[in-house]
Formats: sequence, structure tokens, C-alpha cells
Amino acid sequence: MSIWNKGLGTGLLLALALGTAGCNQQVQDALQREGMELQQNTQRQEDLLAPLVGHYRGMLRQPDGSADKPVALVLVPTTIIVQNPGRNDITQYPSLGGTLNVIVPPLREGEADDWITIASYDMASLDGFRSRLTLTGNIQSASIGFIKVHFDGVVHPDYSITARISTSLKGEVGTLELTKIADTL
Repeated sequence: MSIWNKGLGTGLLLALALGTAGCNQQVQDALQREGMELQQNTQRQEDLLAPLVGHYRGMLRQPDGSADKPVALVLVPTTIIVQNPGRNDITQYPSLGGTLNVIVPPLREGEADDWITIASYDMASLDGFRSRLTLTGNIQSASIGFIKVHFDGVVHPDYSITARISTSLKGEVGTLELTKIADTL
């Protein structure tokens, strides 16, 4: 009887070990596939956003029809850290950040324009199928604190951008019509 128990025990242990090894291989394969998909998605996002980096100029048209204001938008490549769902690791994901500035002409001839920052963006999303660009961020106000800013635009084939901008304080601020003037800053 003891030989039977030893044989059964050894066979059972061997079967469990082989079964566990097979499961471990399946888990490893699944993790490897997920990693490759994540890497492909990251590269796809970087390829979509890279052509948008640069310097834009245009006009801010206010909803009440008051005076249009000349503006400059500067977009720079950024990276956000994303916790991978169901995994114990993170991914560095490409994004865009930048500032939207009202351009104030110089007081004296020969001086440079002044820029007043009205929005600071730290995260971007681009829907490649509809060419819809969304930027979110905030700006610090001494009296109110942080004000959320939102940019909802459409990127045209020539990389010009038409967008609506809004804030958590004021609501809609106006419409932007921007033309890309430089790929570098």
C-alpha cells in the first residue's frame, strides 16, 4: 500500500508541476503580448502628436463680439506616467503640453512683443480619425487659486487649428483660429 501511495504522490506532484509550468508559460505569453500592444499604442500616440509640436499664431475671437486678440500657442512634447491597469508597472506615455498667450504689442518701436499667458496645458488627447485635439490644464490665480482650462479643437490637414477654449471660472472664453508658423520653438 505504501508503494502505491508513493507512486500516486509522485505522479500527482509531477502532474501539478507540469500543469503549473504550462500555466506560467501562458501567463508569460499574455504579459508579453500586453507589453507589445502597450508599446505599439505608445508609438502610435507619439506618431500622431509629433507633427503638432511647434509655434502657432492666430486670433482669439470672443463670444460677445468684442475686440479680437492676437495670440500665440506653443506646443511641446511631454510625457505622462500611466499606471498600467492590472499590472504592477507604469508606462511613460507621450502627450503635449504648452501655453496659450495673448500677444501685447511693444510700447516702443524695436522692442519685442510681450506675451501674457492665459492658459497652461499639461495633457493632450488627439483622436486621429476625427482630427480632434483636446488639451487640458490649469492656470494659477492669486485671488482664486487654480482655474481649470480646456481646449477643444480640430486639426486641419495643413496643421492649422480651430478651437474653442473655456475655463472652470468663466465658461467659454472664445474661439481660436491658429496657423502653424514653426515646427521648432
